[in-house]
Amino acid sequence: MRHLFAIIFILILPTSAAALPAVSNNVYALEDDGRGKLLAGGAFEYIGEARGALALIDENGEQFDCSCSIAGVVHKVISDGAGGWYVGGYFQELTSGLSNLIRISADGAVDTTFQPEPNTSVWALARSNTTLFAAGAFSYIAGEARDTLAGLDLTTGEATILDVEIDGYVDVLAAVGTGVVLGGEFTSVGGEPLRNLALVNASTNDVLELWAPNPNAPVKALAYNSGNLVLQVGGSFTETSGQLRNYFAFYYMLTGALVSAAPDFNGSVRDIVLNNGLIHVTGTFSTVDGNERVGYAAFDATSAALQNTSIESSYSFYGNGIAVKDTEITIVGQIEEVNGSARVNMAAFDPADGSLTDTYVPLSNPGYTAAYSTGGRLAIGGAFPTFGSDMQARSGLLELNSSDEVSSEEFAGFAGDVLAMERVGDRLFVGGSLFVSINGEYEYGLAEFDLKNRVWVRGFGATGSVAALHAHKGRLYVGGYVTELLGESVGRFAVIDLKTNQLVPHEISFDNQVTSIVAAGNRVFVGGYFAAGNGIPQAYLVALNAKTLALESAPEVNDAVFDLAADGQVVYASGDFTTAAGAQRSRFVAFNAKSGALESFAPQFDYAPRDVAPMGKRLLVAGGYYEVNDQSTSDSVILDRTTAAVLLEGTATDSSPLCLGIINGAVLAGGNFQRIGEALQPYLGTVLSITKTAMPRPLVSVQGGRVVVTPRRSAAGTLYLEVHSSGGVYRVEAKGRKKVSLRLPGGRYKARLTRWTNSGAQQLSPWFTVRR
Repeated sequence: MRHLFAIIFILILPTSAAALPAVSNNVYALEDDGRGKLLAGGAFEYIGEARGALALIDENGEQFDCSCSIAGVVHKVISDGAGGWYVGGYFQELTSGLSNLIRISADGAVDTTFQPEPNTSVWALARSNTTLFAAGAFSYIAGEARDTLAGLDLTTGEATILDVEIDGYVDVLAAVGTGVVLGGEFTSVGGEPLRNLALVNASTNDVLELWAPNPNAPVKALAYNSGNLVLQVGGSFTETSGQLRNYFAFYYMLTGALVSAAPDFNGSVRDIVLNNGLIHVTGTFSTVDGNERVGYAAFDATSAALQNTSIESSYSFYGNGIAVKDTEITIVGQIEEVNGSARVNMAAFDPADGSLTDTYVPLSNPGYTAAYSTGGRLAIGGAFPTFGSDMQARSGLLELNSSDEVSSEEFAGFAGDVLAMERVGDRLFVGGSLFVSINGEYEYGLAEFDLKNRVWVRGFGATGSVAALHAHKGRLYVGGYVTELLGESVGRFAVIDLKTNQLVPHEISFDNQVTSIVAAGNRVFVGGYFAAGNGIPQAYLVALNAKTLALESAPEVNDAVFDLAADGQVVYASGDFTTAAGAQRSRFVAFNAKSGALESFAPQFDYAPRDVAPMGKRLLVAGGYYEVNDQSTSDSVILDRTTAAVLLEGTATDSSPLCLGIINGAVLAGGNFQRIGEALQPYLGTVLSITKTAMPRPLVSVQGGRVVVTPRRSAAGTLYLEVHSSGGVYRVEAKGRKKVSLRLPGGRYKARLTRWTNSGAQQLSPWFTVRR
């Protein structure tokens, strides 16, 4: 019996980002589930609406919409004295195009007349009556060269004369009269040997060399009490001015003398705020003066007496930032529970008795900073791209129903970070820094999920993270930092027999991380950061016999390998290397799997690609590069596999795609980006679209009791026939390049042809009916 079908074509087009729900952190792996869905794995814990890294809360404790849209990280917010805030960090504000330092007006709009435009991160801000002080990694601000520290005139917005040389980092500032106090991690200021804490006259650039406390570790928090002229200093130091002080100290500003009284913390102090005669402190401490105070404490500003106000929290609680007004204290940081109630990275409570208030906006990642405006509104900044009541928990693993829809189903019993996934029929193997509850017991590092029955089946007891997975001919190859699997020691590499679920013995051991594994023909290739030694004949890239696991020859590269992919007998490798087999290869090489001979296909990248996916006569490549073949491009491109010419560029991200996946005609990228094109689309989004106006249907026949499927176009690579029936999903590998066959009992089946790559299954035909 034979069925004939029409031949059609595939058209690939660039696209703007699809409106996927935002995920809260990096995506490291994308995998086809064989049922028209795509699995995404990473370090995220929540999904929700993409809102950006700044949350605003009104006087009634309710979230109000900000017309700003911040893609990136907010390190510091302070009041502008007029109902709004100054906001510093490493970001782009998408409605105005301004970067790294902006002013938000009281109504939540961006003040486009304030345009200092520092050329990179702002970490600290402080304001006097006339000047906004900023510190960070920048070297240029307000049109002037200023390294690390600058003053901005609040009337004109121009840079002041403040300009001193700093050897190190400034993390916190405090305005004191005409001066500014610098805290951080540095060894000299203005040529003077001052360590971690210094005072500079902002109107003359004079450094007060006699004001030299020299704490023995970084300073992270400052607050100045103008009433008694005392400076509060917090950080990770245990000694300052030659005297013991555990993480907190007082200084008289006029003399620089250390005040004798000081509270004693058992962990670092991260923020200090003065309000109504009290000093409020947050940090990583759990006791103060021998009394339990987890992450928060308050003191009398005059006597330094510890106040009774405390909150009940777990020992995983710590506060990065604190904002205080008369009736409410807000802490942002790493928070899960306060006073027996769930609080996700933010908590607000009454300073009188520590009872929780109604102000609560959950944050998808820890907040870094918080500040009340003069009008009583609250601004919270951090690295969270999502916040609010619509957030949903999705710890490290989620399922996409389409290019713009996330499945409502959760992977129950799972937590942690996913670094790699591999599907074999209905068996999904998930690796990373994770733990899974199976039959009441936790399994670590590597686990198997049954896609059909939606349950976790087994764990493999990994010690150390699993970063690479690849299935080939009944075996699962495992790599990463893993040092133990199934109760046996392994040297960052292991092989599991998929029939017995037991380790396959071998002698291979690596001294550093394995990043990628791929099979081609009768060989398995392993890439990573490892060096020669421990029985490994060369660094970064080795080949193994797929049957015996004995070491065989592979092209020698001179630096780390990040990704491997194969199509037929051709293997593709990307990484930091610049030579392969003695020939120049700029972070990318193609070679014959059997002979090791280099292919003529040799595109050049300025930075290493992170994911490579063969697509017929084309190659899809994504990563943190800016140039291909000495021409500027986006960070996802399709190359001609003969000429290495760039055929198409995807929509660029603002950082780096780390993995690729295809679903319903969309090419999705996952990574550590915040923005795709000019749209806020953190960590996961669409960079290309594939219009299926044409997909060749195969020729199907029955020969000697077997169903034989012949592609209607070239199908170079590892070709599979996927058959869905009531008995499950079967994936059969072709023995040759032209046909794939499967012995089936009589009946009717749904099937399709796929080509397997390191990034997942590429669909070569639409679903079709098989009759036997």
